Amino acid sequence: MRNPGPITRSLLVVPLLFALSVTGPAHAVEVIPLAYHFGVVEVGTSSSTIITLVNPTGHSHVLTVAAFVGGSSPDFSIATPLDLPLTIESMEELELEIVFAPSTPGLLLAELELHIIDNSLKIVTVSLQGGPGTAPPPGACAP
Repeated sequence: MRNPGPITRSLLVVPLLFALSVTGPAHAVEVIPLAYHFGVVEVGTSSSTIITLVNPTGHSHVLTVAAFVGGSSPDFSIATPLDLPLTIESMEELELEIVFAPSTPGLLLAELELHIIDNSLKIVTVSLQGGPGTAPPPGACAP
């Protein structure tokens, strides 16, 4: 048998370039719902609802501020005081019980402002209202 000699192989390397685009809430805590209408609640009584913060990402986020702002903000509260800053771990949910206790009759409005940090600060606003005279805003939850 005859020796064919050295075997030569070659490898062609071709660089490939591609772009990766990520959209959606892949790096954000989801807040559900973003608006809530308590309906008519009599002065001297209260009503509550749950606002849920969901972390669907692969890393933790930190809630640094949860504050009510707006004209009627004293009429809204969080049932259990939060010990901030609060870490929301990956795939974890945090439920906030929001209480509406009107001090005067009529339509009362406020916003719950949430400051959430992942690699940057995100400010999420939840619109809240209670009292007669209006329908819930589009997309809002109501009792």
